Amino acid sequence: MGLRWSRIAPPLGVTALVVVMALVPLLGDRRFYLTDDSAAQFLPSWFHLGELLRSGQFPLLDPTLWAGGNIAAEALFGIWNPVLLAAMVLVSTMPDLVVASLVVKTLFLVLLALGVYGLAREYEVPPGLSAVAAVTVPFAGVTLYFDTASWSSGLTAFAFVPWYWWTLRRSARGELTPIVPFLAGYLAMTAGNPYGALGACLAVVALAVEFGLVRRWAAVRRTVLGGLAVALVAPLTYLPLVLTQSVTYRSDSKIGNGGLMVPGLGDLLNMSTPSFVAWVDAFEEPYLTVPATYIAWYALPLLPWLRHAAVGRALRPAAGLVVYALIGLAFSVGPEEAWMFRWPLRVVPYFVLPVAVLVAVALAQGIGRDRPARRMAASAFIVLAGAYLASAGRPEFWRVHGASMVMVAGMTAVAVAAWWWLPRRPALPAVLLAGCVTVLVFQIAAFPRNHNLNDYRFPTSITEARAELVPRYPGTVLVVANNGAIAQSADPGALSSELMFGNMLQAVGVQAVNSYYGMGFKAFTDLVCMEFNGSVCPKALERAWRPPAPESPPLADLLRLDTVVVQNSLPEVAAVPVPPGWRVGERTQAVTVLRRVAPLPHPQGRLSDAPAGTVVVDDVSTPREERLRLDGGPGGPLTFARLAWPGYTAELNGTAVPVRQGPAGVLTVDTPQGATGDLVLAWSPPAFGAGVACALLGAALALAHSAARVPRRRSRHAGAASSSTDPSSTGPLPTVPEPVPSR
Repeated sequence: MGLRWSRIAPPLGVTALVVVMALVPLLGDRRFYLTDDSAAQFLPSWFHLGELLRSGQFPLLDPTLWAGGNIAAEALFGIWNPVLLAAMVLVSTMPDLVVASLVVKTLFLVLLALGVYGLAREYEVPPGLSAVAAVTVPFAGVTLYFDTASWSSGLTAFAFVPWYWWTLRRSARGELTPIVPFLAGYLAMTAGNPYGALGACLAVVALAVEFGLVRRWAAVRRTVLGGLAVALVAPLTYLPLVLTQSVTYRSDSKIGNGGLMVPGLGDLLNMSTPSFVAWVDAFEEPYLTVPATYIAWYALPLLPWLRHAAVGRALRPAAGLVVYALIGLAFSVGPEEAWMFRWPLRVVPYFVLPVAVLVAVALAQGIGRDRPARRMAASAFIVLAGAYLASAGRPEFWRVHGASMVMVAGMTAVAVAAWWWLPRRPALPAVLLAGCVTVLVFQIAAFPRNHNLNDYRFPTSITEARAELVPRYPGTVLVVANNGAIAQSADPGALSSELMFGNMLQAVGVQAVNSYYGMGFKAFTDLVCMEFNGSVCPKALERAWRPPAPESPPLADLLRLDTVVVQNSLPEVAAVPVPPGWRVGERTQAVTVLRRVAPLPHPQGRLSDAPAGTVVVDDVSTPREERLRLDGGPGGPLTFARLAWPGYTAELNGTAVPVRQGPAGVLTVDTPQGATGDLVLAWSPPAFGAGVACALLGAALALAHSAARVPRRRSRHAGAASSSTDPSSTGPLPTVPEPVPSR
């Protein structure tokens, strides 16, 4: 029982500490976890998709989200990931998005920390120092201030990567069935963030090199097989994205560098100064407003005290950490854009992960006790140099830099003392963990929120916003408003209660044409000049009343709009007259609400235009399907209030009919003259069958590999003595015993 508790207690302690530390950012800003994309996209989308799941709908396509409605192609929602699906359902049960964001992100921070703990233990790091690495990674700069605060898909994907690395290494050593790393890799790959896929690939490369260097070819083979099984999951997640690119604004994949969000090598190497704010071109400002390149306060100041020869010996069987760190560093200072990968700052967590474990491996080798004066001077120089570089970059924060220097110097002295006098007790890990908490409190006090990101101040109560807006904004709604104009207004908070962006309106139950999109639909978004967050330009109002193409009805009719909400302070909109068939339904200080006078025909479906004389008996719509009963007419194009995403097919009485992109990007079906009978319009993700088949093949490969490992593992246990000397043995790698610190 005692041994079992000694194994369980450290991860339980890590969990408890991470939960407590996750509360600290709320001291600076209660909306810390509801910043930028989290406020406009992830939390509202998770709430909306969670409601769909609870109603029995699997959200592959949601036409009510328009440019952001191709959920399969967007990828980053992770609809094939059961953990993320559970998170969506959980969020949909919590109508306060501040609470929901705290709960869900804390869960993923804990998941990340436990994965790092397991990875460190796999590399023979003692429990205490493994806990230090586990707490370090979730609260490093980019992960805390960007991924956790805003880019939630970065956090969710990253959380699975150390689990995959850890379990794949154990499996490669013959200590774990290959199905376990496949499951962990499946979660990393289906999280939908390409950086998570990159992190999983780096784990395979790093382990293959690590085992190859010591000629463990059986382990290399198992590593490659484990990587191949997970790679076969990628088409399920990313093939719809690739095959949909042609109609999106991401169709011009390229490699280029404009310098945006590209940290320099020096920025990353100054990883131990909590106040260092890198001069990196970023959103909103030409510099970062938070310590994004911070990793660990103890990493550099304790370097002079390491037993370098012992560290070198310990790293030989752990070369994968070095390989991963070097590749992660190279990608972190790479070009601004390379295909799906943009802004190298997003790759920094995949440099932080191996560095944190590397430092833990190094600290586990004990303290060097010779030449203490030189070591002390070197530590002091490192702390002073970090403070100087921080002050040189942002001298206006000189008080913060001074406090940071004193804090790190003091904690370093305490850590060295604990290391020196109590080498066999958990004093050093305790000091390092206490320092991590102290630095987090300090950073939140000095940098309470990331000013490089949008500060949407939407209402956080879904229940209250739903009661307020749904009766006022009925039917399909176009919101003619601009987030930039609101942000520059005298009272953005007041306007944000009536004018919301991203997917907030969908979360509160308003069927807005505006939505947040990662891929977009270029023909549609260009026409209404819609930005990624659903914001539009003033010209959108005038364009709503005009036909987008010759012989086409007005755009408002093509989209089946029932309501148009106009931001009063937006320039040029006051001069646009209200067209026939519309009226002013409401006017407040913030908005004017225009409503259609007469209801549109076919209210159960999405048919928006048909040639004169076409007789439609019935029109029924579901997210992925439209069924019409035609009873004669001249034939010709039938236009639907759906975007023409790749993957649509149409059949009239079982015979295929052409499907194409119509005006404004809406879906058009060409019917023959005198068309009569059942028209069925259906959608599925492009190459959906191929993606599913690949994923099943990956699972089959992992299962076959697992089945093949069972008799070998039993055989190994039967003859462990004879196999331990075989360089191709399936047994674990020899580990370097923890040295007794020299005195």
